This record gives sequence, structure tokens and C-alpha cells, in this order.
Amino acid sequence: MNSVEESFAVGQAILASRSAKSRKAAGQFLTPPQLARYLARQIGPVRDGAYILDPAVGSGVLLCAVIERLLQEGFNGTVYLTGFEVDSELAEAAQKVLTSMQNETEHRELQVVISLFETDFVLNGIRHVRPSLLDAPVGEAGFDHIIANPPYFKINRADPRTKAATDCVPGSTNIYTLFMSLATRLLNPDGRGSFIVPRSFCSGAYFKRFRDDFLESAQPLHIHLFDQRDNAFRGDAILQENLVFTFRQQSS
Repeated sequence: MNSVEESFAVGQAILASRSAKSRKAAGQFLTPPQLARYLARQIGPVRDGAYILDPAVGSGVLLCAVIERLLQEGFNGTVYLTGFEVDSELAEAAQKVLTSMQNETEHRELQVVISLFETDFVLNGIRHVRPSLLDAPVGEAGFDHIIANPPYFKINRADPRTKAATDCVPGSTNIYTLFMSLATRLLNPDGRGSFIVPRSFCSGAYFKRFRDDFLESAQPLHIHLFDQRDNAFRGDAILQENLVFTFRQQSS
């Protein structure tokens, strides 16, 4: 078993001890290895010194897939990986598997610098990256790539995460759209993001304000639709229609 499969298996074992109701409430559904590898390819060419973010790292599957891809490509240089995870058990699992992968690269041309934070990305994590993010112009951030399988559940105006981001992220009615909006503000000019998210944001009045704001700074590059509702997270009994959405940051 390699590190991508290992990180997924360990994470699934942790979540298996929890009720389906609690997982759904927290939006906790890990990225299967095959899908993780697909997203890792979607983030585009990676340069020496690149900064890569996973704002909802889970047990580390996506970042493991990024490292695996770079090793397979014979990457020569250093990459800086940053992850945020609010769940302490998953964060510990991610730290272990990513540290193991980091050790494997010590005598290779790829050097990996990992920073994992056990904290809520929306409420606290963005301030680890950029304390003035909520007051900063779009495109002045610091990441070249963002890869994510964010949680998804409805949030209302009273939610502290909504309040924290109201001034700079209008119209976010679901936690995953809040992650997407913040991602565009954390990408360097021409930086690239790839997310697996529900397709619900693509149409309808409910997400209109989010779409208008998001598309002011994000240029869609690629959309991958799944043939069946349960294809993305097979094994988790999820019938949500999902897609992989890849975009780049375009500075105003």
C-alpha cells in the first residue's frame, strides 16, 4: 500500500467509528485515491519553490497525491505544502503520513516542506496565511496552487464563519462556496485551483451572488462531470451530484 492509499484507509478507519449523521453534519467525506490523483494532475505545472495549499486536508490524501505526482515526474526542486484540518484525529493522521512521505524524499531531488495547522480554515486558518486577508485586494496572497475537497453543508447569516467573511465574500450560503471564494483570494496571479464540490453552485438564484463574485476573479479552466451521482465518493453512499472544477486566478 502506498501513501495515497494509506492516508485514505487510515482516514476511513477513523470516520468509520462515527455515525453517518455526524459525518454528514461535518461534511466529512474523504477523497478516494483515484480521484485524488486526478485532482493532483489538474493543478497544472508546478515550479521550483511553489506554494501549495489544501484548506481541508482530512487525512492527507490530496497532498499525498501531489507528492506522488511530483516524484513520478522526477521533479527537481522544493515545494511548500500547507494544510488545515479542524478534526484532531484526521489532522494527526495527515501529519504522520505526510511526514513519512517527506522522509522518503530526503535523498531525492524533490524537497518537501510541510506545514499543517489543526484549526478551522475559515475562522483561523486564513490568518495563519495572511492576517489581513479579509482587507486585502484579490490576488495578493501567496499560493500558486490550491487543491481541495472542502466540506459541504448549509450555513446561515448567524454562523460565525459567515460573519467573519461577509465583507469580502458575499453570497456564500454553503461552507464549500466559502472555501472556493477564499481560495481565489489566496492564489497568486495566474495561480491555479482544483476543487471537488457539489454542482449546485452552477445554476439557480440561491448561488447567484456567489457566482457573480467568484467569476470576477476566477477563470474556469476545466469541469469534470461524473456519469453517476455516486461515482465520486463510491463506498460512502453519497448521491450528491459532484464535479471537479479547475480554475485560475485572474487579477483585476
